Amino acid sequence: MLRIAPALALLPFLLVGPLLAGCASSATPTATRAEPTAEAGPQIFGDVTRYAFAKRLQIELPAKLAVADLVTHDGTGRRAEIVNALGEDEESYSDVVSLETLFGHTNEPAMRESYRTEASHYQAELMLLVSRETELVEDTNAFGILKLLLVPMLFVPTERDDVSLHVRALVADVRNGVVYTTFDDTRTTRITSTVVGEDDAIEAALDELHAACVENMRATLGKKLRALEKQSVGTVTSIASDGLVTRVED
Repeated sequence: MLRIAPALALLPFLLVGPLLAGCASSATPTATRAEPTAEAGPQIFGDVTRYAFAKRLQIELPAKLAVADLVTHDGTGRRAEIVNALGEDEESYSDVVSLETLFGHTNEPAMRESYRTEASHYQAELMLLVSRETELVEDTNAFGILKLLLVPMLFVPTERDDVSLHVRALVADVRNGVVYTTFDDTRTTRITSTVVGEDDAIEAALDELHAACVENMRATLGKKLRALEKQSVGTVTSIASDGLVTRVED
């Protein structure tokens, strides 16, 4: 009579357990998380992360620049001065155009987006947003008491004022809104004038301060943009239709 070894007799029972477990696992699958590989492919970034690329220029210089003014009450003449000054920097800008002042916005971010849309109509690659703030501290000198008299009011410089101008600007990519660089300059001068000539003296002082700020802006922004371009050598950048940035390092 054939005798079955005890170990072989238990074999059917040993096989049933794994089969049942396999059936159970296939009936209720569980999700698994894939571990990141060391060699990741090109990354596409969204609205938040793409602003981190402001340290690298995603276009080639010279580029077409559109100038927009966030100041709505005195922007025409000042903006023209900026356009003319930046237009002289042919190494950084192939063309400089002026955007018409947009009204009706209650906050700066909304105005910035509207200007970016307007700049795209000009096929500009870069956009410059400029804002200005003025401050006036009025005082009188030792002849101040004479300003109540008619003749001193006309001829004696009794008024003394400290005039300050603060100019801020940023350069952004028209395609995706990436801010590449910023500019900040504050200048102050003291003037003395007659009572009747005070307004003209203040306006002349502001003209001089603005001209100095614009010259500094032209030199500073051009230098920063060219430095960013040098840092971008060896980087391939493409912009999707929805504005997302794809970057592949060489």
